[in-house]
Amino acid sequence: MNSQSPPNPDIAHHAPSDLSRRRVLGWMAAAGVSPLLAACGSGNGVDINVAVTNPPETGWALDFRGLSSTLTAGHPDPTGVLRSAHWTEAVNRAATGAAARSFNANVVEAGKLFGLLGDAHTTLTSGLDRFTTIPARFSWINSAVYLTSATAALSAHLGARLTAIDGMPVAAVMDRVALARPFYNVAGKQAGAPRFMSLPEFLMLIGVATTAGSATYSLELPNGTQQSLRLTAEPLPQTLVPLVSGANVPLWQSVSGVNYWTRVIENNTVAYFRYIVCADDPGRPIAGVMDELAAALNKMATPRLIIDVRANQGGDSSVLSNAMQAASNKMTASPQIAVLLDRNTFSSGFRAVYDIRRGQASARTFGQPSSQAPTSPSEVVTRQLTSSGLSYQMSTRMFTVPLGSDPNIYTPDSLIEPTIEDVKAGRDPVLEQAIAWLQSQ
Repeated sequence: MNSQSPPNPDIAHHAPSDLSRRRVLGWMAAAGVSPLLAACGSGNGVDINVAVTNPPETGWALDFRGLSSTLTAGHPDPTGVLRSAHWTEAVNRAATGAAARSFNANVVEAGKLFGLLGDAHTTLTSGLDRFTTIPARFSWINSAVYLTSATAALSAHLGARLTAIDGMPVAAVMDRVALARPFYNVAGKQAGAPRFMSLPEFLMLIGVATTAGSATYSLELPNGTQQSLRLTAEPLPQTLVPLVSGANVPLWQSVSGVNYWTRVIENNTVAYFRYIVCADDPGRPIAGVMDELAAALNKMATPRLIIDVRANQGGDSSVLSNAMQAASNKMTASPQIAVLLDRNTFSSGFRAVYDIRRGQASARTFGQPSSQAPTSPSEVVTRQLTSSGLSYQMSTRMFTVPLGSDPNIYTPDSLIEPTIEDVKAGRDPVLEQAIAWLQSQ
């Protein structure tokens, strides 16, 4: 934009004196023109008919522009969000306001851009570790959010239903979280949103909590009593007491720290394979585990197999399919298969369900809807924001897993929702119904 100087006898008719030069510099400063441009005089006068440009964007503003460019160039963008005026406006708003925000506020602003895209594979993979956490954690169970782990001082409240945070009902809180984190479907929101309810600063930045360091959590105790707790964020690590421990821990959660494990249950009539992470373990290769399963199934008069992919968040989808294909050649008869999944079954964990059904059409699925959409972007690459240094991942291809009739959500053949009473007692109705079905075949 050109800026024309106002009439001024000091500069219009004769060479500037020191006084007139100071007047010029003062006017230029008031007009927002850099004093460095005073050297751009013409002849004996001072020409201030100069172009004024905005300084180059830096910091988070640069990150927001760069993120938009990278996504536009490489993301499959099935719904056209990246080509919409709404996206352009959101990026401009994020960039122009970046300098005035705190680092954590810009982390949340970046999350809002990912939330607009609606691809649960395309999201920040770092940055949330900067937010302090209250000494309690929440999970979606059946149809509500419950307090499922806390410090010993709060253990009496374990199993309580969360009804509001700083007066905002939980359903509205979940909707706010979904604006700043991408989920494919309602199952993804139910599984993922409660994890952010322990972060007061995050909640403040999305308009839920009133302060960054604490929030008031309204709870309904098992006896129906209503209670509100003002909980303050504390540094990590925190020693938390789980809702379920000891003998009440169900079979599927009884072993951790490994990618998979197996057991023969129900008086050696059912083989159980727990698949936690879609990755081979060099210390115990999955091919050998599948051979063990094949040997156990060959001993059964009626071979029955349960494959449990609950809470499997993905990895390499070829690991299980290749191992099962090799093991099938060693089985004397094809087993009847039940597959268990839940809201936390995601990405390649969900692909495993499809691979099993593709190999055996008679396999039946049990549990809750998956947070993975059957048709969605995937095959991620990792990128880094230039200025903030935060990492994010981005989908590069569209995939369709032909399970069910809804491209956005897969509901298992037998929909089973454990209650909070089931969880506290260590009951696993999903496994129980799968066993009953297998034994009826």
